[in-house]
Amino acid sequence: MECCKRVGVEGGKLQLDSFGIELEIPFGAIDSEVPQDISLRVLTDTPNLGNSTEEMSVCFGVQCLAPDDLVLKLPVTYTIPHCAVITGTRYSSVEAVLYTGVGEYSPDAVVKEPSILSTSGIPSCTITKDVLKLKMNHFSWEKIMLRIKNAFFLEKRMCCWPFKKKNLALQKTPVILHAHLYDDIKGNSELVKSQEADHEFVPAHMELKVLIQTADVDLKMTCSVNDTVIGGPADVPFDILRSGTGICQPFQLDFTNQPDIVAVLLKVGQIEDHQVKFLFELDFSTPHTAKGVSPKDQEQPQGASCSHKRRTSDPSTGETVDFRHHNAAYVGNTRSLQRTPLMDSKHPQVRNPETPAQTDKQTTQVYTLVTQAQNGYSTPTFAPWRPKVTHASYPHS
Repeated sequence: MECCKRVGVEGGKLQLDSFGIELEIPFGAIDSEVPQDISLRVLTDTPNLGNSTEEMSVCFGVQCLAPDDLVLKLPVTYTIPHCAVITGTRYSSVEAVLYTGVGEYSPDAVVKEPSILSTSGIPSCTITKDVLKLKMNHFSWEKIMLRIKNAFFLEKRMCCWPFKKKNLALQKTPVILHAHLYDDIKGNSELVKSQEADHEFVPAHMELKVLIQTADVDLKMTCSVNDTVIGGPADVPFDILRSGTGICQPFQLDFTNQPDIVAVLLKVGQIEDHQVKFLFELDFSTPHTAKGVSPKDQEQPQGASCSHKRRTSDPSTGETVDFRHHNAAYVGNTRSLQRTPLMDSKHPQVRNPETPAQTDKQTTQVYTLVTQAQNGYSTPTFAPWRPKVTHASYPHS
């Protein structure tokens, strides 16, 4: 994505709203009677930067292009969102490392010697809770990495988002699932969603946050049905996690011996006891005419959630829950079904979906709901409420 603007002595701002990135050029920075063409771009993939095992990517890179003979009289400021989790307000205690070069960025670009930035002088970097501010005295491309050998830099936020084929294969094999893992930075989700739509994949569940510790520990992904692993484990090396590169992990699964409506559990995390869990439904049932079903409902494509109201009973509370307008994210608790903030607030066990799962008791309870549904009750719908880009190849279903 790119933003272009003519900027003169009065200064101005260039903004990439989809990514929350901004470039501020102060008054007098461009000493020219004629406004100059300035362009700002986001660098979502910088594979040749930050190769040190002591650094972690927490933000996108930026690139500003301007006439070669343009000399800045005053420094400009980039505002860039980041996904680092830092203790309290000790942001100044975390060291930022600058990677930069001349001309347009490419994976083969010549990189200047990385430099550790302070919060004063030029160049400099000031880290706050959600954004960092980078000051530069020339236009070029830049990428900030954070040093992880620091007691105040605890972890970084990533997101995982599973996708399924829009129209599932009636023969139930092979069934391709894509599990995306990417930095929790503004703009990444839309990039992933757009890429999957191009391949006719739709969300199987809402995205959830996954915390990545700065310790050198790989991440594991597994798919299971009724406590039996059917896909994985797939390992994502720590070097990939810290690099900022988006990951698309494909799972090729066989549901031949499974019922037409099956609950799939995807577990993601570095440590087994703190894995994030995604429970979602795959519906292989063929279109059919049923009493009380309108022609409009029959026209619904396979793999989509039903448009009519589906209800089921929560056995722990006896409460009837409407799944049509809510997302059910099942995460750790030994007592009852957990719901995201999108669920009914009157439910006594509302809890943030970012909390990692601790046990599998809840998963068993959900399977019980699905089994009850197949024996005569309506099946709960685990359809996504809402809605980096990887260059991984996609297997053909």
